[in-house]
Amino acid sequence: MNSTATLNTTVAGGDPQMLMLVGWTSAPNMRGTMSIIWTCAATTFMSLYSMQHINVPAASDTWWNLTFRRLRWLFLALLAPELFMLVAAGQWASARRSVRLMKESKFKHHDWTMKHAFYADSGGFMLRPLEDYTDFPVTAKQIHYLLEHGYIDYPTITERQIWDKSKADSFAKALACFQIFWLLIQVIARAIQNLYVTPLEVSTCALSICTLGTLFFWRHKPLDVEQPTIIEMKTNIRDLLLRAGDKANAPFRDTPLDFVESQVYVTRSWHGWLRRFIVYAGLQRGAMDRIPNDRDPQLHSFSLYFCCAILTASFACIHMCGWNFPFPSHLERMIWRVTSAGLITVLGLYGFGEMFGAHLEGYTQSGLTTMWSYKKQFPQNLLFLIPGFFYFGIRILILFEMVFCMRLLPYGAFIEVEWTNFIPHFG
Repeated sequence: MNSTATLNTTVAGGDPQMLMLVGWTSAPNMRGTMSIIWTCAATTFMSLYSMQHINVPAASDTWWNLTFRRLRWLFLALLAPELFMLVAAGQWASARRSVRLMKESKFKHHDWTMKHAFYADSGGFMLRPLEDYTDFPVTAKQIHYLLEHGYIDYPTITERQIWDKSKADSFAKALACFQIFWLLIQVIARAIQNLYVTPLEVSTCALSICTLGTLFFWRHKPLDVEQPTIIEMKTNIRDLLLRAGDKANAPFRDTPLDFVESQVYVTRSWHGWLRRFIVYAGLQRGAMDRIPNDRDPQLHSFSLYFCCAILTASFACIHMCGWNFPFPSHLERMIWRVTSAGLITVLGLYGFGEMFGAHLEGYTQSGLTTMWSYKKQFPQNLLFLIPGFFYFGIRILILFEMVFCMRLLPYGAFIEVEWTNFIPHFG
């Protein structure tokens, strides 16, 4: 047994044999290397697939546009799953605000549901003005404004019709949740019985936590809707802007209804080479013919921020479980320690800054506009961008290490859980 194999002999009940490093191991006599990889790969794929709730595409989008957009967001979800969860939480908060506004409006639209609000905020409604402007998407808050001022009739589409347009696969989501819970149960059982858990399993569990949070917040969001619903406007845009007064005088960037709700997007907030890099790297490009997926609605309360903070902290802290794992080399062990600590540090500082900024603004601003929009102004935005680049570097190292260390694992990693030990015995 080499020196690396004797690291942390307190693991696995202090049995050095359980820490003896071995190469590729096959089933069925014990848990094989391929079965570990397959379980984690299946869980990761189901998690990433179920997290994909892309907004309604533009009429000009081709198959290639749709595929490339999905692949970009798939890659982003793998690198930063907590970002997906925060976007989902923001959209959920926006949908809740919309439902409340509709029920409190003078017309008391009690049949406006979370599904209607999600459908609107994902670009499900296209406004068609009279003659002077082309169709453009409107958010739930903008629809409320148009209804209150009599510019449109209440959309007649029902909750059932919206869900009929959706391709949401409840079975696939249930299967993903089952796979996630099964992996979590296995890992917890192995820890209870002092059996080695691989870094690949640890990292997959961390990803699964964010997936469960994302699925919860997006449970009412329609999936893969291809054609939006047209809302006919009773007047033209020119008259609407004139009646709106001074608040509509400023030039708009996305749609003429920006004065109702400015649609804050990541890729429309930064300029120059950085904006071009982000646009190319995977969020949104082109004119405002659809509501982009990187829309950044504000989280509306401390409780929602706190909930997201707990889930994000869980995602980061789970990696610390591998602090004393026996890795194939001392360098790889140090890489895991440094990246795990760096992950907690970066996400902790970012989360504290987000909550502090939201508190200062009374939870009325999006993440991009809190603390005097420091994220959008150079050089203040370096305080946000530099840690962001460090974060993505850390995630790439973690993903590489969790796969690379599978070449040589402790013998204890291949011992199966004795499930019968959890059954009470009497006698």
